[in-house]
Amino acid sequence: MDSSHRVEVIRIAEVKPHPGADRLELVPVKGFQIVAGKGQFKVGDLAAFIQPDSVVPEKDIYKFLWERDGGGNVRPPFDGPVPEKYRRVTVKKLRKEYSEGLLMPLKDVCNPDTLGAANNPEEFVMPQEGDDIADWLGITHWNPPEPDEISARVSVKQSKIWPRSLKGWMYFLSYWLSFGLYDPWGDLGGANEKAPENTPPIYDVEAFKNYQNTFIPGESVVITEKIHGSNFRAVFCGGKFYVGSRKLWKKAKSANVWRRAASENPDIERWCRDNPNCVLYGEVVPTQKGFDYGATADKPKVFLFDVRKTDNSWVSKLEARQMTVAYSIEWVPLLQVGKWNPDSLPFVTDGPTKTGGKHIREGCVICTVPDRYTHDGRAQLKVVSDAYYEKSTSE
Repeated sequence: MDSSHRVEVIRIAEVKPHPGADRLELVPVKGFQIVAGKGQFKVGDLAAFIQPDSVVPEKDIYKFLWERDGGGNVRPPFDGPVPEKYRRVTVKKLRKEYSEGLLMPLKDVCNPDTLGAANNPEEFVMPQEGDDIADWLGITHWNPPEPDEISARVSVKQSKIWPRSLKGWMYFLSYWLSFGLYDPWGDLGGANEKAPENTPPIYDVEAFKNYQNTFIPGESVVITEKIHGSNFRAVFCGGKFYVGSRKLWKKAKSANVWRRAASENPDIERWCRDNPNCVLYGEVVPTQKGFDYGATADKPKVFLFDVRKTDNSWVSKLEARQMTVAYSIEWVPLLQVGKWNPDSLPFVTDGPTKTGGKHIREGCVICTVPDRYTHDGRAQLKVVSDAYYEKSTSE
């Protein structure tokens, strides 16, 4: 689980009145704000803070998340497991105040009964302030589903994903029962292929609200628009051009959005061939409802946001753009280049997209220029707009 999606045990430091509701209160948590029922928390209480874009397990204690729809109407029981999208923790506006995530009393989520340890209560140990209890509670990180994804078999050196459908299991079993002689993911069909050598890593960026002191006032930063699509990777190595999604690598003749986007922009492959073993990272669109960025299903686009060099180091953000000036390649829009001033953050996080689409932006990504590294890694953090959360979870 990403460290930005820890489920941390926190101690309530402040409870404030809600300016528009007598029965509600505001609880600041790190850089987030939670709207809670009046009297639910008091200063000094221990609570579990579940951040936005976390997925909770299907347990009764969380069922209030999926038992009603956006209009407050009771949903009929699900035929089978509750889908992840209904168990996703999001941001909501309650009486004109944003509630960013889920805050639950520690005693409610961590006790022998809720954790299935009732038969051995003497072995139960209550977690302490600062502990990360995500794995203990079975809470994971939400990743938007990727279109056309066949996840029954994955590229080697990447995370394992088991089949999610009857067709996927049939492919999986036919491969193993034939000792690999029949490969349904080979030329006979399927979109995925083995990963290239020296497999480029999965790309993740941590949340700014968890690391608000990372950037130094006055230091040079570049702030770019965060695109709500699907992760894209491209590299030329071993005499072959590879195109991948966040976790998987796509066959050259497959018709998925990643390969279609690469075909629509042949300069991506041309750049990769001219710079072997360097990796282009970007976001392919349109893949998420309501966020097309001026692209269409027939003509998808890729907005690049990073370059990884042959020595596995990253190219500085502005230098990376200079590396592609001779090619017709689009980059994520620049929102601000200059000295870091946290007071300007709301103005670059919110607003319409600058890509040509007719919708809001998802948020922004902040990175130092030149790159600076801390003990946590590269000084690069993302800020997701609360308005985006409202739009993406209401559709």
